[in-house]
Amino acid sequence: MKLIGTRRRVAALLAILLVAGLCLVRPGANRLRARIVSSISSAVGRPVEVASVNLRLLPRPGFDLEGFVMRDDPAFGAEPVIRAQEVTAVLRVIPLLRGKIEISRLNLSDPSLNLVRNETGHWNVEELLQRTAETTVAPTSKTKSEPRPGFPYIEASGARINFKYQREKLPYALTEADFALWQDSENAWGMRMEAQPVRTDFNLTDTGTVKVSGSWQRAASLRDTPLKFTAQWDRAQLGQLTKLVYGDDKGWRGAILLLATVSGTPANLKVATQASLQDFRRYDIVASGPLLLTAHCDGHYSSIDRLLSQVECHAPVNDGEIALEGNVTGLYHPSAYDLSLSAHDVPLQGLVGLLRHAKGDIPKDLIAVGKINGSVNVTSANRMPAVWKGEGETTGLHLASKSTKADLSLERIRFAVSKPDARRLAYVDIGPLAVAMGRPTPVAVSARLSRAGYSVQVQGDAQVRRLLQSAETVGLPVPKFSAEGPAKVDFQIAGEWRGFAAPTITGRAQLHGVRADLNELSEPLEIATATVALSSEQTKVSNLNASLAGSTWKGSLDIPRPCTREGKCSAHFNLAADEIDTTQLREAVVGNARNPVWYRFLAGKTALTFLTTLHASGKLTAGTLNIRNLSATRVSTDVTLEDGTLRLSNLQGELMGSVHHGAWTIDFSRQPAVYTGSGTLDEVDLEQLSSAMHDPWVTGTAGVSYEVKASGSTVADLLESASGTLTVEAREGTLPHLTLTREPLEFERFAGKFTLNDGELDITDGKLQCTEATYQVAGSASMSNELNLRLVRNTGRGFNVTGSLTDPIVQPALFPETQAALKP
Repeated sequence: MKLIGTRRRVAALLAILLVAGLCLVRPGANRLRARIVSSISSAVGRPVEVASVNLRLLPRPGFDLEGFVMRDDPAFGAEPVIRAQEVTAVLRVIPLLRGKIEISRLNLSDPSLNLVRNETGHWNVEELLQRTAETTVAPTSKTKSEPRPGFPYIEASGARINFKYQREKLPYALTEADFALWQDSENAWGMRMEAQPVRTDFNLTDTGTVKVSGSWQRAASLRDTPLKFTAQWDRAQLGQLTKLVYGDDKGWRGAILLLATVSGTPANLKVATQASLQDFRRYDIVASGPLLLTAHCDGHYSSIDRLLSQVECHAPVNDGEIALEGNVTGLYHPSAYDLSLSAHDVPLQGLVGLLRHAKGDIPKDLIAVGKINGSVNVTSANRMPAVWKGEGETTGLHLASKSTKADLSLERIRFAVSKPDARRLAYVDIGPLAVAMGRPTPVAVSARLSRAGYSVQVQGDAQVRRLLQSAETVGLPVPKFSAEGPAKVDFQIAGEWRGFAAPTITGRAQLHGVRADLNELSEPLEIATATVALSSEQTKVSNLNASLAGSTWKGSLDIPRPCTREGKCSAHFNLAADEIDTTQLREAVVGNARNPVWYRFLAGKTALTFLTTLHASGKLTAGTLNIRNLSATRVSTDVTLEDGTLRLSNLQGELMGSVHHGAWTIDFSRQPAVYTGSGTLDEVDLEQLSSAMHDPWVTGTAGVSYEVKASGSTVADLLESASGTLTVEAREGTLPHLTLTREPLEFERFAGKFTLNDGELDITDGKLQCTEATYQVAGSASMSNELNLRLVRNTGRGFNVTGSLTDPIVQPALFPETQAALKP
């Protein structure tokens, strides 16, 4: 025992002296570079290059290798397998004391590793692993002294792992990778890795973390090597994962967890996977309630014939299950496969829950009763076109929603898989189904689904209300109004699975006796007849015969599709009414005193958005237009609506025995709305004007021109804010209420210009020619018919006229200043 202790003390002393000597002498480590490079190259079977070697003593003796490069097999490319600027090689102390260099640990800082796969499916690291398994070395953690070198513990931090196919570098990579490799026992090796997947051509975040750990044993060949690996991909965000795989974000959200276990030999691997997707939803949907999707798969894989066999995948859906079974030959580019997808008692409510997270228009309170069963089989051999076959059915289907007031029952829906078409796309045909829509005969519904998209055919007689409710229940875009009445429909609904564009609805509908309650109107729109034709470019309403606000409207309407907030909808119309009463129209729009602004349906937030989006133009005509006590006939105008501004150009009509020509503009984008207009009336019958005012205060004929501007939301506001000019020239008339002498005033001609401001008409340059005299007229008249006028002859004598239009007060007066101004 004393002898053993003495030997240990001597060995320790020698080690101390060796270290002290190395500290003093500092031998040139570059002399050992060739031995180090040769040792590593012979171990891995690849040429290794090291730019320089530096000796290190603390904390353990070893070498710092700079510019470390391991070359690849030329068959896989010219780039190195591994490149690392700094590598630390830690030496085993006991062999060092005997003058032997043996590396116990290799630490690679920020290395770059290239994994290359050739066209035959082999990887460039297979030979390295095979050679490692064939090399006779001691385990990494060997404790006793022996002539065999120990396998070093190889560790890397901050590594980047690139993937290549032949000589082409793929955009996929693993970054921030930490991995380690060691020999567990005489014939077993172990490894672990943790990294983040990235794509070099995109800036990705939230791709999660990949963790791999496992072990393998020595064997005569790589394909017979017993191995066991576990892998985990955690915290990957679904949108970032789709961008990683496909190059763009597909718009889905959710947290992914993938677990996989591989055991056996490469010639016969048992594979088990578990996948879960937490909080699955579409990117623009705030889902009501969490949704967890899970699936479990088992199978066997053979690297000899590249066959994935005995595949069994199961995804539970409440009390039911979706299963996938079969075999696939050729993992990367399948040359043959035989797969069967089946549904066993899958509750439709579970599918509705999934649909609610994938499509935003599904009612939140939609309840679905029933189950679906069926199977689909697809086979292909020698890369031939796939052969599809299968069928299934739903039983006890019942859909109900309180929000859409829908209640739809279908006892049985059958579907079958049809043969591929010329584009090699197989179809799933559903129906035809007989769906009751409130009419004596049901509506026929059939559908066809493919990998690319879907199409649905709807034909028959239906109640409009039931049709709209059913469409809203299944998530189709429908107008936001209620309607009652029959319609004969022939619609096609089609769309693609990719993207989130709304389906395209085309076809025709014949409306007869439909009553529509529009949100903007206080009374219903009664549609006697109308033909609605939907194309992918426009909605065309023809043969329109409808009633609203006591008027009958006929004509046509064309609206472009789709009409979105971003686009400009250039609608066109041609409408004619037999008679329009502005009072009734106002009541239809306003309703009652709770909504006194007649144009509010056009000026609300939603309506303003609609106005700034809709660009409409067309022709509007009316047999009679009643404006309070005035009636205009044969009214026509060209209408343009653009960016919230309504323009009525070429506004014509017969009014008070005259013909009106003019134009009006109403700017609804301003609050309150601003009205501007101008026009002329050539031969106005003033007696008709008096009759409209319920007071025979004037007779004769007149020519009138005007320019006016006003703003407001009520008639009082409009009158108070009105400004403009009015030019009048009247002939051969009387003013029965106005008596200057003994008889009511008769005039041969009156000409004057009125300025409207602050609710008053100021008369300038007025001239009244009577039989007995000529008067200069000046003064004002208020909108409430209050008069303050002066009638002055050239002699300076005249009259003051006050009071009201219906009861004027006339007083003789002398106007000396006027007389002086009139004298030559």
